[in-house]
Amino acid sequence: MCYTEKSEARAFLRTLCAESVEFSKRSWFFLMDSTIPRSLLLLLLILLGGYFAGGETALSYCNRIRMKTLAEEGDKRAKRVVAITDQFDKALVVLLIGNNVIHVAAASIATVLAIDLFKGTPLAASASVIATVVLTLAVFIFSETIPKNIARANSDKLALIISFSVLLLMKILTPIAAFFTFISDKAKSLFRKGDKNPSMTEEEFATIVDEIEDEGIIDPEESEIIKSAIEFGDGKVEEIMTPIDKTVMLPRDASMDVLKKTVMEVKYSRIPIFNGDTDHIVGIIQTSDCLWRLMSDLPVDIGAMLKKPCFARPYMTLNQLFEEMEKKRSHIAIVTDKGKTLGIVTMEDILEEIAGEINDEDESSLARPVKKGVVKA
Repeated sequence: MCYTEKSEARAFLRTLCAESVEFSKRSWFFLMDSTIPRSLLLLLLILLGGYFAGGETALSYCNRIRMKTLAEEGDKRAKRVVAITDQFDKALVVLLIGNNVIHVAAASIATVLAIDLFKGTPLAASASVIATVVLTLAVFIFSETIPKNIARANSDKLALIISFSVLLLMKILTPIAAFFTFISDKAKSLFRKGDKNPSMTEEEFATIVDEIEDEGIIDPEESEIIKSAIEFGDGKVEEIMTPIDKTVMLPRDASMDVLKKTVMEVKYSRIPIFNGDTDHIVGIIQTSDCLWRLMSDLPVDIGAMLKKPCFARPYMTLNQLFEEMEKKRSHIAIVTDKGKTLGIVTMEDILEEIAGEINDEDESSLARPVKKGVVKA
């Protein structure tokens, strides 16, 4: 090879190397130009996924009673939260749609990024697998776990913050949300057929009452009244009745002196009257009807003052007895079984099962123990 040919060969090689370097630079800058925007977009999608997941948790865990209270006080954000929770199925569909769209878009971008980054390397064939693994971890940590934990710990605050954007999305996606809500309702109706179980048990309701009490919304006394009302229908008459040996009763033929002494000593508003023995209750007298006659030493006809008694069985529920006494406008019920008088139950006894002890000396219950010797005249 002559000198001229060698010079031309060297010049060709230099030109080829220069063009290769320039091509590499252009390729790198092109890759960088596309990688940075895609990476930023992927990061944004992951954060948006956290918004949807956290929003779902915040709206699920927020205190609806507190939100309604704030709404009644004029808080606009609370009013939006109440509007969302009142149609929570629709809100849930919108949030799930948003979350799924975000995850699909993020997966597509992550795959393209991985293919570009690993092009021409031994990992090129596994680029999509690597993208899937990395994105799954990123979504699990930054789009699910962290946002949901934060939202659960600050549910009320975050629910107020996101209320506007969620309500706006619900309006924008109304047609789509309506379609999926319809499908969801139909699916739920298939599983609800024949299901007669209550939507909420007494235990679950009592737990909710405890949580409300812990949050300071109601007082412990109010909590006890609510829980007592829940359990009220399960109670039995025999559990609260006053036994016959601790009950004040009078015979129908009681003398004026005995009647006056009994009425003045026990100060009860009503006294059962028996004929012969306590297993034969013939009526109830109201002491206010005869007190003024006794004080004036006027004759009193017990038979004329008798009011028809209300009878109950020991195994009746308190709810059944309450309805029976209310129907007959009776303040006292005589508990009997197999021809025997077992005791009495007053309306006050029933109400005390809900509201606690009632102290009213003028309307004293016959369910209080009395001294021996006062039971019968």
